Amino acid sequence: MPEKIYKLFIMDIFNSLSVIVVFLPLIFAISMLIARVKFVLINKTILNYGLYLINIINLILVSISAYFIYVQNKTFNFGLNCFDFSFNLLADKNNILFLITASIFYFLVNVFVIRFFITKKQFLFTKQRYYILFSLLISNTYLFLCSPNILQCLVFWFVQSLIILIFSYFDIFKIGTKVNITRFLRINLLGDFAFLVAYVLFFKYAILQEPLIESTSIAIKNINLFFSYLIGISSIGEYKFALIMLLIAVFSRLIIFPFSCYYSFFANSSSVLYLPIMICANNILGAYLYLNICPMFDYFPDAKMFIYTVSLITIITSLIFITYEKNIKIIYGYLLSIINAVFISIVLFNKYSVFIYFGLLFVLLLILMNLFSKDKNNIKRKVLNKFTGFYLEKFNIFVFEKVPYKLANILTLVNKYFFKILFGLGNKITDTANTFFVIKSSKASKITIIRTVFLVFTLFVVFIILAILFRRIDFG
Repeated sequence: MPEKIYKLFIMDIFNSLSVIVVFLPLIFAISMLIARVKFVLINKTILNYGLYLINIINLILVSISAYFIYVQNKTFNFGLNCFDFSFNLLADKNNILFLITASIFYFLVNVFVIRFFITKKQFLFTKQRYYILFSLLISNTYLFLCSPNILQCLVFWFVQSLIILIFSYFDIFKIGTKVNITRFLRINLLGDFAFLVAYVLFFKYAILQEPLIESTSIAIKNINLFFSYLIGISSIGEYKFALIMLLIAVFSRLIIFPFSCYYSFFANSSSVLYLPIMICANNILGAYLYLNICPMFDYFPDAKMFIYTVSLITIITSLIFITYEKNIKIIYGYLLSIINAVFISIVLFNKYSVFIYFGLLFVLLLILMNLFSKDKNNIKRKVLNKFTGFYLEKFNIFVFEKVPYKLANILTLVNKYFFKILFGLGNKITDTANTFFVIKSSKASKITIIRTVFLVFTLFVVFIILAILFRRIDFG
């Protein structure tokens, strides 16, 4: 009995410690933000090495949690209920690998950032602002991975887009960043909107299935069961549409064609911005969402051909256009596209290929850290010294810049010269008709009014009779 109590006590401790992994970076960010607002001078050691220490603690705690989850088959769960609001965090076999990967990657990036700030002196407020946003990005990644249901995932997916927007706006050098933030913001917003549309469809059927499943939360651990119910009662068209929306959200994070212009827009950003967003946040969130929606392919296997086609196009275009580039960030962006394209195809056959995928990302991160540490931003020469390497980027700029801009102008003109005139004319006709009938009614005798009412009633009865007689005729 004492041994059982001891085990429960140990589990309660680690269950509480697992929450620290998520909230330690957030607490650090909030404390830095408060000090920034109040203009309080922060100890340089805390500023330079505070987040580094937090990442070490998180890495240790996540590793211990992985031991309990895989060896002792435990699950860590934290719930908070306040004012009818339920907030839960979950660590199990489904997400512990991603938590370990995130903690390792962010730890390595933090090491690079420390070295970067030592070699390239920055103002105190500049470093403070960077660490605030970097801590928020880390905490939000953990919150997304530990979310037990699709709704919480959606919320933190949105939050990541907001953090990236602010992060890019306050980039450490601000060289060309303001020109580019609108471009990759549109890509993020398109992915966010697609995820939202898919969730709305899911929520619709979750409510219909409430007697059959536990709740309408659409839990991650029961996602396969939910998909089986979804394909059972939804139309095949809506099921396919939801899957396509989710794939668009995944493609927007994994820079899969036609979203492969995402990394090139970061080419003018600083290295300390490029690493955590391109290597860590985007890939981890995109891969996690993709792995959790893979069971949808079991009920719609033809969609795999769509994945293979898009992956093949991504690989071919990336291999072609990588030969025309000198910028290291763009080159490694193409490599990221190739790795992600191979990953989303192979993982459909073998889910354990995710280990190889993270291994490749790990190697890529180390190489980039080494190159950026040596201020290596460009290679000496292109493989093909031609100026045709801009075709793909021109295509993406046309899709994500010129088309939305032209479409917005067209809609504005249509609204100004068509809808306003049309509805304005309709309102004038209605007002004139109302005035006419009111005047006629006021001047007409009682017999005329009764006759008019009787005529309208007769026409209504005739319409009902015709509808009954010809109810089997399809007029649509």
